[in-house]
Amino acid sequence: MNVGNVLKHLSFLEKKPLAAVKIAKGYFKGMILRKPVLRTVDFAVTNICNSKCRFCSAHLLYRTEQRKVLTPDQIISAFMQASKLGAMHMNFTGGEPLTKNIVELCYIIKNIKPKFHLLSMVTNSLSVTKEKLKMLRDSGLDTIQLSIESMSPQVHDYLRGVPGNWQKVMEAFVYARELGFVVCLSTVLTHSNFDEVEKIIDFAARYKNVFVLLNPISASGAMVGETQNKLTQDDLVKYENLLKIDLVRADTVVNFSGKAGCPGGKERIHITAFGDVITCPHVQISYGNVKDEPLKQIWERMYNFPDLKKYSSVCKHVFDQTYYDKFLQPIEHLVEVPISVFEHPTLKNELNKKNFYVD
Repeated sequence: MNVGNVLKHLSFLEKKPLAAVKIAKGYFKGMILRKPVLRTVDFAVTNICNSKCRFCSAHLLYRTEQRKVLTPDQIISAFMQASKLGAMHMNFTGGEPLTKNIVELCYIIKNIKPKFHLLSMVTNSLSVTKEKLKMLRDSGLDTIQLSIESMSPQVHDYLRGVPGNWQKVMEAFVYARELGFVVCLSTVLTHSNFDEVEKIIDFAARYKNVFVLLNPISASGAMVGETQNKLTQDDLVKYENLLKIDLVRADTVVNFSGKAGCPGGKERIHITAFGDVITCPHVQISYGNVKDEPLKQIWERMYNFPDLKKYSSVCKHVFDQTYYDKFLQPIEHLVEVPISVFEHPTLKNELNKKNFYVD
C-alpha cells in the first residue's frame, strides 16, 4: 500500500471528523480482528443517463424499462443497512445521478446521517448547475467525481457522445471548487490512453484537494467483444506506477484489510437502481435484491462465495484471466443483465448454501 497515497486521501475527512470514528472501527475489525467489514456502497440512484459513452459498462444493465427503480426511502433503508455492516462511504452513481429530482437526492443525503459517512457523487456534468451543487453540499455531500476522458474537448466529447460535454465538465469543476467540495476527476483507463490520463493528472496537480480516480476499462456492456483497448499484463505495471502518485487513486488502493487489492464483494458492493446487489458495475451478476431480503444476508452470501473470498491484489475482471473466463465469458451473450448467481451457467453448479452464510 502506498502510504503517501493513503495519507493524502485522509484529507477526505477534513470536514467529516465523525466519520473518522467509523473508519477507525472498520480498520480495527478488518486489520486486527481479520473479520469481514463493508466499506463502500456504490449506489445507482437512477437508471437514466443523458450521455452516450462509447465504453459504457451499464449499456445493457439499464436497457429494461419494465422494472421499478428503488424509491428514495428504499435507497435510504438499503444504505443504513450497509452502514450497520460497517459502510462509511456511499457513492451516488447511475445512470446519471443528476437526472434524478434534486429534491429527492437531497432528501436521501439528509437521511443517511451525512455527518457520519463520506458521501460522493459521480456525474457527467451535463446537468450540473451551481445551484444544484450548493443544495447537495448543504445537504451533506462532500465529494464530487467529474467524469473526464481527455484534456482535449474534441476527444472527450467524442468518447462521451455529447458535443459540448467537456466545457460542462470544466464549468462543474469551477463550481465544485468554489463551493468547497473535494473534487475527483474520474477517468477510464485503456490500453491506448495512458498519455491522456497523464495529462489529466498534470491538470489535477495544479490544485489543492483535487484527485484523479482511475477506472480500468470494463469488458462488459458496450465493450463486450471490443479487445483493442483491453488492458494487458504489461499495462498493469504502468497502471501500478500511476497509483504511486499521491493524488491518484483507484478502487483497489485503500481497504480496511490494510491491503491494496480488489474490494469487490468483500469491502465494496454496487447496488443497481433496481436493487440488485453486484460486486461491481462491471461484473453484472446479482447475489440478491434489497427489495426481497436483508442486505446483510445478501452480502454474507456474496462475501463467502469461494471465488470472492480469495484475496486478489489486482482488479479481477480486468487482469485475472481465470476469473474473467469463469464469471464474465459465459454471460457475454446476454442482453438482459444482471443474471442471478443462482442462474449463472457455471457458478450455479458450485452452489452449496452452507458456504454462503456466516454466523
